[in-house]
Amino acid sequence: MRIAGCDLGKSSASFIIINIDKDWLFSIEEVENIDHGGHPLEIFQKWYKEKDISSCLALGATGLYSSELGNPVHVLPEDACQEAALSASPGLEEELNLVSVGARGYSVLTRQVVNSNKIQNNSNSIQPEYRCQFLENDKCSSGAGENIKKTVLRFGLDIKTADEMARNADEGIPITARCSVFAKSEMTHFANQGKDTGSLLKGFFDSTARNVQGLLARQEVNGPVYLIGGCSRIRAFVEAFELAIKRKVNILDNAIYFEALGAATLAAEHYRVNGKLALPLDASTLLQVQKKSFALLKPAHHWKHKVTILKESPKKGTHHGQPAILGLDFGSTGSKAVLVSIETGETILDIFDRTRGNPIDAAHRLIKQLIEQRIPDIRAIGITGSGREAVATLCKAVFPEDNDRIVVLNEIVAHATAAIHCDVNQGKDLSIVEIGGQDAKYIRILEGKIVESDMNQACSAGTGSFLEEQAQIHGIDKIEDFIEMASRAQRPPDLGQMCTVFVAEAAAEALMDVYNQDDVFAGFQYSVIHNYINRVMGQRTFGETVFFQGKPASNPSLAWTLAAVSDRKIVVPPNPGAMGARGIGLCAIEQIKEAKLMDSPPLEIRDVLATKIIERSEFRCADKQCSTMCSIDKTVVSAGGIQKKVISGGVCPKYEISNADLPKLEKDAPDAFLEREELIASYIVESTDKPIVAIPRLISYYDILPWMSVLMNELGFSVKLLKSDSTSLGKGEQMCYVSDACGSIKIAHAVCDQDAPLLFMPKITHLADPDGPGGRTCPAEQGLPETLRLALRAKGRELDILHPVLTFEKNWGGSKIVESLLPMAEKLNVSKTAMQSAVKKAAQAQQEYEAGLRKIGERAMAYSLKHNVPAIMMCGPLHVIHERRINANIPKLIRKNGALPIPMDCFPIDKKTTKLEKAYWAYTNRALRTAIAARQSGHAYPLLLTSFGCGPASFTEPFFQSFLEGYPYTILESDGHGGSAGYITRIQAFLHTVHQYRKDETATKEAINPTRISDMEGSHEKRLPMDKKTHYVLFALADRLSPFMAAIYRSYGYDFASAPASKDSFLRGKMDCSGKECLPYQIVWGSFRKYL
Repeated sequence: MRIAGCDLGKSSASFIIINIDKDWLFSIEEVENIDHGGHPLEIFQKWYKEKDISSCLALGATGLYSSELGNPVHVLPEDACQEAALSASPGLEEELNLVSVGARGYSVLTRQVVNSNKIQNNSNSIQPEYRCQFLENDKCSSGAGENIKKTVLRFGLDIKTADEMARNADEGIPITARCSVFAKSEMTHFANQGKDTGSLLKGFFDSTARNVQGLLARQEVNGPVYLIGGCSRIRAFVEAFELAIKRKVNILDNAIYFEALGAATLAAEHYRVNGKLALPLDASTLLQVQKKSFALLKPAHHWKHKVTILKESPKKGTHHGQPAILGLDFGSTGSKAVLVSIETGETILDIFDRTRGNPIDAAHRLIKQLIEQRIPDIRAIGITGSGREAVATLCKAVFPEDNDRIVVLNEIVAHATAAIHCDVNQGKDLSIVEIGGQDAKYIRILEGKIVESDMNQACSAGTGSFLEEQAQIHGIDKIEDFIEMASRAQRPPDLGQMCTVFVAEAAAEALMDVYNQDDVFAGFQYSVIHNYINRVMGQRTFGETVFFQGKPASNPSLAWTLAAVSDRKIVVPPNPGAMGARGIGLCAIEQIKEAKLMDSPPLEIRDVLATKIIERSEFRCADKQCSTMCSIDKTVVSAGGIQKKVISGGVCPKYEISNADLPKLEKDAPDAFLEREELIASYIVESTDKPIVAIPRLISYYDILPWMSVLMNELGFSVKLLKSDSTSLGKGEQMCYVSDACGSIKIAHAVCDQDAPLLFMPKITHLADPDGPGGRTCPAEQGLPETLRLALRAKGRELDILHPVLTFEKNWGGSKIVESLLPMAEKLNVSKTAMQSAVKKAAQAQQEYEAGLRKIGERAMAYSLKHNVPAIMMCGPLHVIHERRINANIPKLIRKNGALPIPMDCFPIDKKTTKLEKAYWAYTNRALRTAIAARQSGHAYPLLLTSFGCGPASFTEPFFQSFLEGYPYTILESDGHGGSAGYITRIQAFLHTVHQYRKDETATKEAINPTRISDMEGSHEKRLPMDKKTHYVLFALADRLSPFMAAIYRSYGYDFASAPASKDSFLRGKMDCSGKECLPYQIVWGSFRKYL
């Protein structure tokens, strides 16, 4: 008797045919595993026909695409198939852990004995009764296997080669692997800093293994661990998983088709009980593709007439041997070289190559191609892109006497310079949309100067590499074929814009619906443009002229899509992918000056090919006159058999030459962040003769650490401060059951998982502000004590937490605070009098601390004015801007680039500054008021730093942008990434805008539009009187609550209408929102928009 089973997974399909004898013992006839390339049902039909499956007695199916099969196929859930396959696998232990890691994600099934003497019905034999529990990873389907596949593809590798490189690496570099987009982004930034590819891959596999270990830890049993799924073939992952769980991992012989075996086993059992259900000869009759509903978009070619593609200069390629600048742009996925004529600024020659995760190798290949075409007369080298620092180090070692002819600038300045050169109006009123392989940029230029720029924040979803990946996943090897197909689309579906992982899933569903590949590819392009408009550009507006740049802009249909979404005329410059390289060449001419370049001898560019970096390391500067202790890069370069050391880095000019574009701070420049740390440390008192209470340095406790510490000292405790370390974010991610939690909440889980007899973690509902009204704290913070207690209890740890509910509305003391602390006093056996005294001392300490913060800020501002150094106001939650595991070292990056960072809690806000009472969150209020005060000062420039996944931040950013329009500012978002390359670009571009603003004496110093501020004034709790002559609109509330409530008000004579939620209103809301806002807000706003 033949029984068949199949597992139609996300990237591959596994098939099995088993034979069952008269005693119901089975043997495997045939197994097969095939990568289906996004076409699982086609592969299924081919297998069905070739293997004569219709002659089988039963067919079981499982996996992602099994739901597309109908009767008489037995469609089965994954966990049931795993449990059945375990029962059909003799020799396995009774209690065990089965871990599955495939393309879609990972899961854990544990088996335990609950009755060892259970009699089986069919054989009367005594068999144990088991209890199986199943758990799988969260909603995101970036998964493990597909994540790995996409990530190694970015480096130009296959999985086998990546596996070998990772296993041969000595040490791994920690990577955030839970999201494929973040992993690729972070690894690319590290690679562009010159980090070893093998070490990156090893760190990536280590992080993936820790994610799986975190899931296993939730329900692990004492038995052995067995591994199944496609990732069981990756030895580097298996070894990392063994290290993570500190035990051996066993790989089953049938690991690849284990679930298909389970499906066949269950199908056989169904046949034994119910008899045969005839399978059809034609497999197509089994298909029941489930229709999905997608909004239709208009074909982008309808906007073709709005796109102008500029032609190359007719002089290109005709200037053989003339003096030129070599412009190099090393992006995350592509690298470009352009020869720029010193005399005319026109492009002489341009070359493109893949970066492949190694900008040094890419530089060698570009220069080799250049030399093969001609021996150029190169007078200087301009270097830009995320890989610029690594290549600049190499070039400076090759030309040590000519470092002044090597110009290194960020790509925003380079793109802007090239665009101004190509614009007939020379950047009079110009916007640049730049979409690259990994980053997307918005640049606004007025009168030839950059007045505003921004990039995608922590998430790099929806950029050029996504389109290329999808082409490959759907079997299209050449991106040109993808472009051609997308341009033919007639019915593009709206695939969404939030996350490329979900967009890709929607595309798979659309292909099984009525949409063809042409339509879906066009849908991908709409997703990329919508992502850019809503998440990068945000509330900003386009200028009179819109340039579309970056390698993806070479795709005409993507330019049409930009025109369709923006409804603006779009200009695509010649070879838009080379604009960065061309721009940095023009920057070099402007910086060095034409006359000097023409008098300089040519650089022997062939020497670069004979030079390679053989060692990179770091050391701490130990200058006794400075306490900053900067990290300094030491690079050993081999040139013609001779080794040279290149030392660079640091905040001051000691190891780095200061110039107009990269000024350096003097050693005596104050460090407000360091001084703040020292001030806090003065309030933390540990004593060996007192009982210990631990205070975690988390969330809003960053504001009141002196208050908390002094309070517990006065109550007779020694205070132990719990801090994060380099492993905290990774550990916290594994401990959190909800992957959507922000970085601060994840870190909190790890920080509190330490040996501490007693934790002091008050639930703070309202924070006071010495310079303003203060505000509410985040609900996630308020619930953190209880959340941590339950999370750690699940790990077998019981925490003794003191968590009184405290509301600091106007001050840090008073009778209300004392009353709130009395239950805690009773637990600690402390009298009310003693508590009153402790609260008074704590309030005094907090006031002294705030006065100290103000002095720190005043000293920093005074230095800024005296030495003409730009002061950067770092705004945002204190547990983000001061937490080293989240702030991405941005304060030091600002100092390294010649500016003075000052945290917002140190910045003295003038008492005349508006109160913004309607700013609900405490940190939002402080950040917005700091931004307003900084703008009014005229010499301080705000930077808002938020954490990825922060709800309040999504509501703060639009007001921050609104208040600062026309004034230099930037918004950065961090997810704890270790790579700094992306942040360096953003910071340098921001500071470039700041320097331009400070130099431009003719610039109009506009004040904030008063109506924007007035909208935020007045208490948000103040109730307006209702008027029966006013028309009221009730936003969408839950499902039917809005029309019910409107009807109730109408019954009392008020003119009320409801704007209920609908699919259309949600789409309208999504179009207006950045994508960060919570779903209810998008629905509420969309319903209002639809009503209007």
